[in-house]
Amino acid sequence: MLLDAMPERYRVAGVLAAGAGLRQGEALGVTVDRIDFLRRRLVIDRQMVTPPTGTPGLAPPKSDASYRKVPLADPVLEALADHLRRFPPGDDGLVLTYGDGRPVRRNRFGYMWRQSCARAGLDFRYHDLRHHFASLLIAGGESVVAIQRVLGHASAKVTLDTYGHLFPDAEDHTRAVLNAALSGWCVQDVSKGTHQGGESAGQPT
Repeated sequence: MLLDAMPERYRVAGVLAAGAGLRQGEALGVTVDRIDFLRRRLVIDRQMVTPPTGTPGLAPPKSDASYRKVPLADPVLEALADHLRRFPPGDDGLVLTYGDGRPVRRNRFGYMWRQSCARAGLDFRYHDLRHHFASLLIAGGESVVAIQRVLGHASAKVTLDTYGHLFPDAEDHTRAVLNAALSGWCVQDVSKGTHQGGESAGQPT
């Protein structure tokens, strides 16, 4: 498994992408005060950026739509709590840091990611975990608008352009709705009810 191939200190970054749909910069910029364990959600209002020279720092997120509150499933909350117990946050409250508390540089994280993928025998981008998160929501029947908001897309069109191929087509959806609604239904029962009601078979209603 990919997460098992990652250094333990950085595994929670994989959890934040696969379980909450965060972009890499957003995951590296998570601070403890943005995790609401009581309401079970994560506030995204900044990201970690790495300048060509100098120290990485927090900056506004990718776009206005990227400001959002992401609901967190219990396994994600548990992973965050376990990480914080084992790896205390840095001076700025950053969840992901080097051992000395400094923020993680994106290029260094990228190198670690590629090494982890090689150990796991996978050709996988970090951003693919975000796609995995989106596919879980689609498979679960979540609406386009809800997925757009959780992922921080500028519009539902962006969501559909990116993930439209994963949504069931109209016929598949209609068929699924009818299968669920008509579960246990049979023609004989309907026919019996029609005759008992005094209507002849085949008579329009």
